[in-house]
Amino acid sequence: MSNTECKLNFYELVTLMIGILCTVSAWFRSMHWQRKPVAACTAEILRGAGYEAIGVG
Repeated sequence: MSNTECKLNFYELVTLMIGILCTVSAWFRSMHWQRKPVAACTAEILRGAGYEAIGVG
């Protein structure tokens, strides 16, 4: 039972890490190429994090 829980937690952790890496790379890319305001990028990151949480949860 605890073994399965550990696997699920590990999977969620990896998913979260990948999501963070993708979000950060996309944020840097949008900042570099489009020169977006920081506030707009932060809003996009928060929106993406919300969708990620809903999808995982």
